[in-house]
Parts: sequence; structure tokens; C-alpha cells
Amino acid sequence: MQFHEVKELGMISDILKKRGYTLVEVYSPKKYSFNIIAKKADKVLIIRLFKNIDSCRKNIAIELKKLAYGLSGIPFIVGLYTRCEPLLSGIIYKRFGIFATNPHTFKEIAEGKKPIIYAERGGLFVKINGKKLREIREIKGLSLGQLAKEVGVSRRTIYGYEKEEIEATLEIAIKLEKILGTTIIKPIDLSNYSKELEKEMKNLSEEVHDPLIKSIKEKATSHGYTSTILRKAPFDIIAFREDENRRILIKTVKKKGNIDKVQKEIMVSVKIANMSDIEMVVLPEEKNVEKSLENLPSRVKLVSKDSISEIFE
Repeated sequence: MQFHEVKELGMISDILKKRGYTLVEVYSPKKYSFNIIAKKADKVLIIRLFKNIDSCRKNIAIELKKLAYGLSGIPFIVGLYTRCEPLLSGIIYKRFGIFATNPHTFKEIAEGKKPIIYAERGGLFVKINGKKLREIREIKGLSLGQLAKEVGVSRRTIYGYEKEEIEATLEIAIKLEKILGTTIIKPIDLSNYSKELEKEMKNLSEEVHDPLIKSIKEKATSHGYTSTILRKAPFDIIAFREDENRRILIKTVKKKGNIDKVQKEIMVSVKIANMSDIEMVVLPEEKNVEKSLENLPSRVKLVSKDSISEIFE
């Protein structure tokens, strides 16, 4: 991790701690998809830092989403630039569907302020309160066509705003508010992201080549669990059942080798499990590895490869 990233990590950590969040921080961006997992009450944030948000590749974005889905959280990218331009304050950007902001805007969001402007290709956009737009238009006795002509858009576009089927450019929204004499821009509700994420993750196809991981996933499914496989996290699987409010982090250990590395990954996983009050399971692939894992933290359950079903009972 470069100097600026360490500095930004400290800044974001301080912001979250002041807002009462509990944190797990890692300084291995090449190894893991995240830098910070933060939790406050039932709110979980999964955060990754980049100097330039365009450095976030699709595979990292997918891993962030999968981690957020498994932990019932919201993924965030915090950066300083996009292309060669600084990220503007007060504006939400997106990278592969993940919210991205500069540290100042992230601080405002952490403090409870809802952003209203987001950047997409083509410019800056806002969401319109369609119901209010229609009410004010009718009170002022303006038809769809009349308002469209004054604003400089089509009748169909005004109709789309009122039905909240399309978003408006910031420029058009300002014109609308000036003509109607009231605020019609709607703040962006970031909490709705969870529903969008769930829909996306349910349609995500995962190829499983590892026999042990495949077996765990199949057992999880047979016991009514949803599971997501992670390749850039200190554990391999998150399995959960919303109806039972139960989540399980599962770390597999393939072979006896760099046990120090495995122990470090287990400790990071335990911190996440402790913070979120969820279960943690370690599953060695070979029996001769179990002896090297006997001194695990009390929270961790050691399960053999032949007893996978025990994890979900």
C-alpha cells in the first residue's frame, strides 16, 4: 500500500470511528478486495481505497459486491480521481455499479447526509420526485407539453420524470425547479442498494472448480442456505439463512504448508466474525493439517471434511 493510501485509510478510519463504527482494517489490497469493514448497529460498510477509482477492475468490484452481499452490507469505493480529474465533492460516482466518492463526500454520507447528484457517462444526473413534480405542474395549470416546451425537452421526457422511470440531468432539474418554484430533486437513498445487490447476486453465475468448495456449497444449498464464494478475502465462503438470521464464515485449509499465513487469515476472519457476531468455521482438507490448527480462538469451530453437514445443522 502506497503512502497516500495509508493516509486515506487512516482518514476514513477516523471518520467511521467518530461515528461509532467498529472496524476491521487490512493493508493488503493485492490480497483482499477490501481495506475496511465497518459496522454500526445493523449497518455494514465494505470499503476499498483507490487513488484513481478507474483502477478498480471488474473482478475486484464483483468480489466487493459478493462480500457485501454475504455480510448484508453496502460496498463503497473511496478515491481521489477519475481519469485525470479530481472526484467532485457532494457527488456520487459509480464503478461497476459500486458507489464511489472522495473522502469528503464519504464523510458526509457517514454523518447521515444523503447525496443528490451522481455522475454517469454524459454528465451529472439527479433523481426527480415524480409525484411532487406532477402535483406542482397541475397546481400551476401546466400541461405536460407546456412544461416540456419551457424546459426544452420532449413531452415524453416530462412524463418519464413523473413516473420516475428516467433521471434528469442536473441542468434540466435546475430549470424545472426554477419554473415550478420549488425543490423536486430527490436525495439518493443508498439503503436501496441492498435490494439491487441481492437481485444482481442471485443472477450471478459462479463456476466452482475446487472439489471441497463445491461440496460445501452443495451442502449449504441442501440445508436451505445461500452461499457466496470469495477469492480475495481471508475466508472462502459466506453462507447465510435470512429466515434464521444466521451467517457463517468458512475458511478452508488446503494443505499443510505456510501455516503462519493461514493463521493470519484466520485471525482477520475472526475479527470480522466477532464484529458482526457471526459464526466462524475452519475446515482442513487433509487430516494431518488438523493438528496444526488445534490452538484456534474459542469462537472458531474446527470441522473435518467428512462432517461438512455439521456446519449447517
